[in-house]
Amino acid sequence: MYVQDFSNVDPKPVRLMNFPTEEIMKRMRNLTAGLMISAGLLAACSGGPDHEAIQQAVYDGTDSAVDAIIDSLVLMEKSAHYEDLNSRCSYSVALPGEEPTDEVYCENVMLSAEDLEAEYAELRQELDTRIFHEDNVEDTDSDSMTLLLRGDIFCQPDDFYDSASYDLCVEDVDALQIRLNARMVDDDTAGVELWLGPDKIHPLTFTFGPQQLSVALVLDELEPAIGYVADTFGEEFEEFAETLEGEVELGFFADGDLRKFALLIHDDVTIEIDDGEYFLLTAQAVGEVASFGVDIAQELLVGSLSLGEFALIFDDWSSTAPGGYNEFAVHLAGLSADAVLDPNDERIELFDVGLGGGPATVDIDGEEVLHIDLNSGLGGLLNAVFHEQGDALKISVDPGLELDIGAFYHRVTDTFDDFDDWMLDEVLSFALTGDANPAVLIDDYGIEVIRGHLELSSASTSYGASVDAGMCLVEDYPDGVYDQQHPFEYLHADQCSD
Repeated sequence: MYVQDFSNVDPKPVRLMNFPTEEIMKRMRNLTAGLMISAGLLAACSGGPDHEAIQQAVYDGTDSAVDAIIDSLVLMEKSAHYEDLNSRCSYSVALPGEEPTDEVYCENVMLSAEDLEAEYAELRQELDTRIFHEDNVEDTDSDSMTLLLRGDIFCQPDDFYDSASYDLCVEDVDALQIRLNARMVDDDTAGVELWLGPDKIHPLTFTFGPQQLSVALVLDELEPAIGYVADTFGEEFEEFAETLEGEVELGFFADGDLRKFALLIHDDVTIEIDDGEYFLLTAQAVGEVASFGVDIAQELLVGSLSLGEFALIFDDWSSTAPGGYNEFAVHLAGLSADAVLDPNDERIELFDVGLGGGPATVDIDGEEVLHIDLNSGLGGLLNAVFHEQGDALKISVDPGLELDIGAFYHRVTDTFDDFDDWMLDEVLSFALTGDANPAVLIDDYGIEVIRGHLELSSASTSYGASVDAGMCLVEDYPDGVYDQQHPFEYLHADQCSD
């Protein structure tokens, strides 16, 4: 599986850390996947915990995850937009002296269900050979077992073009001392911790079962783990983070007909780096932060977003800022939304869209320059339905839409100049109200108000528009004018075109 063409490579030993980039990434991907089903062949050992139960829990989890991905692909393929999402195309560019060409080269971004099944089968075979070997078992006790990866088992001679490189791979894997400690956490769920080195640094914990397949990252252990790996290979390592705290989890979860992949924050996250350019990220522990999955029974794609209090602060180089950097800060009181997509009729429904009960803001050098407020006068939440109708898009909202966007860049003109003039001091307001379920239809001509009333206004100018049901919001530029000085400058209400 790992055979490479080394015909153009000098015949000298290659250390694991200096292995060709594509190959080492493939090796690490498969090693990670191997860790994700790490208890499999431990069932071959005697004594200790119930090995067969661990094996069953591990493979139930991985099988369910693969099935869920395949189910998602099958549903996505029903969408008219699937081909657009799945294709990555590039255009042929003629070199000097060559004739121009219109050739377009496209490739699929996502694996097909058939390809995924084949790769998973191949992966299992590799895991049985390299990781789940009985000679890797180091220890067992009454409730757990420990697997120590051996270099002469993980590294296979066919991976390398000479024996010296193979020997170095064996040496490197043995030096890392990668251990997997497995135990049953309940009747049908297994837990596996990744341990690195003699101190058993444990940055990752895996959970396997018929309802869950996940990996949790303890950020506090990440820097020691990276430092240990670097030191093992004789590489220099300097601590890069002032603060690295929190715990996040990524995985597959099943609940009846709902199967989803989710990101969770279990402990408040803080990542602070100051290496000449400052960076700070904080995120509140709220449990599930984001998910995407399928409802098998109803054949729906579903997703959710539920972010708690969040802050991102970072430096960005500027030729006009003192010290050469502007400090940007993004603050959210929260961010929420639930989404349902029916691929059979190209309909997307959004529920409980909100900003956590407070505005979203952006600061530059401690001054607020951008302020976004959503439905503060309508309970702070918004429901919406997006439905394609031919070449047009119908949008309906409940109970309505009130969106204010404030720009106040006059506060930072002495150190920051990357903005349009209208953004110096302005609040743009968008409101779609006047009905229990106001709706608009957007096409190439403009925006038709189907129900309710659409109001666009500017706090600093007279620009804007007031559009009643049955009318359209259109943009008309005067003859010879091809640009606008303000987003609302040439907007007005008009009769809808047939």
